[in-house]
Amino acid sequence: MIGVAVNRSGKDFSEREPLLLNLLRTHLVQAYQSVESVARLRQDLALMARALEESDRGVVILTGNVRLRFGTQRARGWISEYFEPSRDVDRLPESLQRWVEHQQSLLAKDDSIPPPREPLILERTEKRLMVRFVEDRSEDGCLLILEEQLLQFSAGLLEPLGLTRREAQVLLWVARGKTDKEVAVLLYVSPRTVKKHLEHIYEKLGVRSRTEAVALALESFGLH
Repeated sequence: MIGVAVNRSGKDFSEREPLLLNLLRTHLVQAYQSVESVARLRQDLALMARALEESDRGVVILTGNVRLRFGTQRARGWISEYFEPSRDVDRLPESLQRWVEHQQSLLAKDDSIPPPREPLILERTEKRLMVRFVEDRSEDGCLLILEEQLLQFSAGLLEPLGLTRREAQVLLWVARGKTDKEVAVLLYVSPRTVKKHLEHIYEKLGVRSRTEAVALALESFGLH
């Protein structure tokens, strides 16, 4: 129970003044209840944010399609790792922004059946990041759910063949069907460097072609 007392040092209250205070009482009660509701909401949001931080997924809430209204620490870390640096800490990197805009354009079409929502997948040597888009129709914004997955077949399984770490990474991508140019982009090297690594791989494995090297890689994975 909460009580509010009003007093004055001079003359007594007039009949009109208690009436005004009585009319104000309803507004004071409503204001107090609003403050209580906001406090409970903040507590709930803090608990929810803590739960999201402890989960194995990352969450980003966007205003429009580029401005970050909320992002878990895990999500921000993955965005920094898998995408190019952003010019603003509260904005998406340009490549991720373009993908979000494309997803919004697909949903904006007047189709009776919306197109299936394919996640954005970015692969690294032994892991990959999946980004899923969820539209918020109640507001001008959207939600991104990020999840990192470890790949079953890693470069580490190829190192026992006598390869260096980098050579194992190159052979892993080649075994996944990537061209020299694609491998170069994934490993941040030049296609010429990839070609040189492949020459060393052929020599160490005692093979003469890309096909033979891939066959040995698949055998190491137990697939051949």
